[in-house]
Amino acid sequence: MAAGAYFLAMTIQETRDLTGGVRATAVLMDEPSDCFDGCRVAFDVADRPVVANLPAHDLIKKFHRDSHLSIVYASRDPQRIALADSIGTGPIALASLIPFLGLALVIGSSATWIRSRLRRSWTR
Repeated sequence: MAAGAYFLAMTIQETRDLTGGVRATAVLMDEPSDCFDGCRVAFDVADRPVVANLPAHDLIKKFHRDSHLSIVYASRDPQRIALADSIGTGPIALASLIPFLGLALVIGSSATWIRSRLRRSWTR
């Protein structure tokens, strides 16, 4: 549950910070299978080339080196980027499933434990 809550918080923060960002097309400079912390991408901002580190994400694994990616970057800081598909309410809804499933598991296992304790006390 804690890991799910962490990823949910990161997704909300990323979405909030980059929702009003600038869309651009970037070229993937690294092979995604070799990227652990993130992959380098190159794009232009005001006719100046920028190389930034795209955070490692499951969506990036479907691309290969030299692929063109749709990204969003913060207008004040072009080094802060994300895949355009990872911004918005859809990723937040998906990320919220993990902590909710964890909570359902905790509630279900607690209810089962309590029920077994009550049955033991009734059979005595």
